Amino acid sequence: MRLLTVGIVLALAALSGLVSTAPASPLDLEQVSAEAKWVAHIDIDATLKTTLFEKGLEKMLETNEAAEGQLKELRDRIGMDVTKDVHAVTAYGTKLGDDNGVLIVNAKFDKAKLLGMAKEAPDYKVSKHGAYEVHSWTGQQRGGLRTMSAAFFKSTIVVAASNPEDLNAALDVLAGKQPGVFPDSPLSGKVAPGTALMMRVSGLSEAEVPGRMQMLRKINLLQVAMGEDDGKMFIRADAEMADTETVEQATAMIGGLRALATQATAENEQAKKLLGAVKVSSDDKTLTIKWSMPADELWEMADDFSDRAAERRSQRRPGGSEDGT
Repeated sequence: MRLLTVGIVLALAALSGLVSTAPASPLDLEQVSAEAKWVAHIDIDATLKTTLFEKGLEKMLETNEAAEGQLKELRDRIGMDVTKDVHAVTAYGTKLGDDNGVLIVNAKFDKAKLLGMAKEAPDYKVSKHGAYEVHSWTGQQRGGLRTMSAAFFKSTIVVAASNPEDLNAALDVLAGKQPGVFPDSPLSGKVAPGTALMMRVSGLSEAEVPGRMQMLRKINLLQVAMGEDDGKMFIRADAEMADTETVEQATAMIGGLRALATQATAENEQAKKLLGAVKVSSDDKTLTIKWSMPADELWEMADDFSDRAAERRSQRRPGGSEDGT
């Protein structure tokens, strides 16, 4: 398995509802290039402490007898315990729309095992960038085969990129040889307490977008955050638009979609609660969408939905049993 894929697997594994007792690992913008156009961050330590994931883990272990065995198999394969060893994943790119990007994974790694896996990849080779070993191989990406690269910045940080040039530049930022995001950058700013997942995108006016989505090019800055704070799950999106007319158009479009969704779910009490929690507001050129709900209430909805889905699957199996017997 390639190192970049390993990083993504670790992030997804953690987000599947595992546990952690480590402190939060918020976004560190000094690790992100000053030239970045977008950045995304998963604070896995914070994510794993949310009500939804803690209770989800408990439910998973109760209902999936194979779960513990699967976790052990993954741990033996990559030399890491994904329930404790992965703390944060940051991704960023200096262009919009291209297959470029940098992935930074903060974790307790088994370096020998990961490098052993990388050496099995096609066209594997090692080069040097300053004091760092750069591991490269041929990998499959959208559009075909291309060179992938990764390096250990230090024992707890792996940085990977879709091309050697981006990786070298990322190493220079991490080493302090090139600047990180400046305090006055559009990508800068405070992170709300309890944020587990966040994304910021600037310069959408320069991006290539489909004809029907030209409104996106009028967004100067898009910020999305989600997490849990003070017992409530939240999602917040802020879009700084080019002009007030675009804000009015976007507000009207969202209102229309919300009306359609309300009509379609008129007899579904849970869906009505979810939709009712959405608040839309605007201030000059900024459109804000907020959603918030008590975490325990949201878990009850998710648990009920999961049980009903499992029952439907069981009824579709021969004999109507969970195991199909």
